[in-house]
Amino acid sequence: SKSTLLDNSRVAFIRSHQRNQGLSERAQSLLSDYERASTTSSTNSAWRRFSRFTNQFKISIRANHLLADVEDALLEYIAHAREQGNAQGTVNSTISAVTQTFAATTGVDLSQSKRLKLAKRHFCLTNPRVAKYDELYEIKPIFDLFDSWGDTKQLSTQNLRKKVSCSDEIGSNGQKPRYSKNISMFHRTGPQLPSSTTF
Repeated sequence: SKSTLLDNSRVAFIRSHQRNQGLSERAQSLLSDYERASTTSSTNSAWRRFSRFTNQFKISIRANHLLADVEDALLEYIAHAREQGNAQGTVNSTISAVTQTFAATTGVDLSQSKRLKLAKRHFCLTNPRVAKYDELYEIKPIFDLFDSWGDTKQLSTQNLRKKVSCSDEIGSNGQKPRYSKNISMFHRTGPQLPSSTTF
């Protein structure tokens, strides 16, 4: 069976697959234009990361075993990322880019694979997220400020954005009370967040 190494270009890979499926040039161009317009730079970067991994370790993707080979390659990637201590965000974005690409080419959503879900869950458990900031803050003054603003339904759009942003940062860091630049700004500027602050 014919095997191939993945193209570094996500759109080029999709178009090549469509051509092999017998799709006309006109239809290929239509779909490629859509993929090119809807693909973000981060998705392209994540796809290239996976492509480099498969090429480095000579992991071939056979045309007649496409989905099974891609699923196996993703499992190998997750195992390698675990050994390397890669960040959750990097691994998640790579898996997302690959599964989206193959959903576009085959119509099958590999992200629903039981094996892939189990591997991803185990990776997340053994490689917890690490906070980007090391400052330790007392969060009570922040909640006191929120309380002073009154009912959430009555908040201005600006204060609502501030409240949501800070609350999200407080709740998303998980392991330790380490908070990011928005909360750091709050502590530097005192009880009132500056009105010019953008989130």
